[in-house]
Amino acid sequence: MRFSESLNRFRETTGRVPVITEIKCHTPKHGDLIRGRNPLDLLKIMEEAGSPAISVVTEPGYFHGSMDLLRQVASHTALPVLRKDFITTEAHVRETHEAGASCMLLIVKMNDDATLKRLNDLAHDLGMETLTEVHNEEEIRRAQKLDLDMIDINNRDIFALEKDFGNVGVTEKLRSLIPPEVMVVSASSFMTQEEVNRALDAGADAVLIGTSILQADDLKAKIEHFMDSRQGL
Repeated sequence: MRFSESLNRFRETTGRVPVITEIKCHTPKHGDLIRGRNPLDLLKIMEEAGSPAISVVTEPGYFHGSMDLLRQVASHTALPVLRKDFITTEAHVRETHEAGASCMLLIVKMNDDATLKRLNDLAHDLGMETLTEVHNEEEIRRAQKLDLDMIDINNRDIFALEKDFGNVGVTEKLRSLIPPEVMVVSASSFMTQEEVNRALDAGADAVLIGTSILQADDLKAKIEHFMDSRQGL
């Protein structure tokens, strides 16, 4: 199933919030997020909680990810898998496809317009979707030149390596600048149901939550808590 289709189907069939859960090994701000656990055990918990899609951070330098981690996750789940990394070359796109991901993050800030189009088109040629990341109005303008699948509003500045104090206010500010027919994922900084509801009220279709879930004592309960955000109103 395509990544976007899985998010839509989850929302339509369950009435719950589509939460993309994430396997991320480390952040410069919070340190080790795996804490000796097997990533495949974390994947199983995410599946049991009902997550409609999985994100895997493969960037090795700051986030301690790897392509091996992506291959392991993709080969052990039937859920659509997103690769999150600083993708800037056609080789990156091809290795993403070969590793079994069905979607890849395409960060507007990392690439010029010609490169964005080339990478986006190649991903489509290979049968993958793209989640195009923006953080400000100018990046939205540039993103809309592409054949878009989904837009990711990152509530944090990726160049700050998740060390800034971003918040859902970024989604609230930017969502109205994106055509309503484009699927929008609000990502980063979520700690509470209230913040998830604010993103949904702003027009986000799904949320991507990594750090706060991985830090929870009970991952399954934390995921379900976020998925039930609307019921907490």
